[in-house]
Amino acid sequence: MLPAAARTRTGRPSTPEIVAGLALLASGFVARAYRLNFLVPAKERLTGARGVAIAATAAFFAHIVPFRGGEAVSWALFRKELDTSWSRSAGILLLVKTVDTAATWLAGLAGAAALLLESHIAVLGWVTALWVCAGIVILAVLPRTGSALIGRLAGRLSERRQLRRIALGVRDGLEAVKERPRDYFAAFLFSLAYQASVIAGVYWILAGLGWKTPLAVVSVAMFLSATSALLPSPAGTFGSTEAGFAAGLTLAGIPLAEGVLAGTAAHVAVVLAAGLCALPILLPRTITGNAA
Repeated sequence: MLPAAARTRTGRPSTPEIVAGLALLASGFVARAYRLNFLVPAKERLTGARGVAIAATAAFFAHIVPFRGGEAVSWALFRKELDTSWSRSAGILLLVKTVDTAATWLAGLAGAAALLLESHIAVLGWVTALWVCAGIVILAVLPRTGSALIGRLAGRLSERRQLRRIALGVRDGLEAVKERPRDYFAAFLFSLAYQASVIAGVYWILAGLGWKTPLAVVSVAMFLSATSALLPSPAGTFGSTEAGFAAGLTLAGIPLAEGVLAGTAAHVAVVLAAGLCALPILLPRTITGNAA
């Protein structure tokens, strides 16, 4: 346990800190829009506020649709907005999810390494730091090795045409970024920028609500909440996310009951920021002037 960590909720709510946190969360979808654009060819890229709204819409539905159904919504959304096939959009979605998951894991492991080193558990701290470096290397070689592996898999799916088309779409997506390593690297950096904005935004929201929690603890808590959210739930990602987040906050000496409250506040803030940025997509054509 960290010696300087807050053990209980203190202070009164601070509106400026909460607003700053929400602004940081919303700004993260700009990074997500750039991340998506760098993973697709130039002719398929989305421009301006539309790209931000699409990135936010995908995140919003990922949080609220039951049993991980938000992934199917994102698949359909990418197909429509990028004007491409189902198999191609499946490849884009998988590539996006891979980069985002890698960024989440690396941010969480980096936070864990910082906590371990601060707590003078040097061996585990440096081992965790090495895992972060190994993750970066694996991500760097993914397009080359992944496209070869998916290509072999597609060759074995000759009798299952739909699955073969999806596998080929994934392979084509990996092949495309393999030819544009700078764009792939930029996409990863923007995904990390999104993670940084979420961690900082949640930190300020918790601070505004009275929980003084170190950034490294917030990073680990966000990692655990994202991992817990992989479990299908009838409430979207609500419930499992709060449990993972509360478990992470115990590193700061925050009791589980308070951790669940803090996790709920953070989760609602993330969904609210996504929903606000997604309004150009979610609102009817008669209000926004855009296609719903």
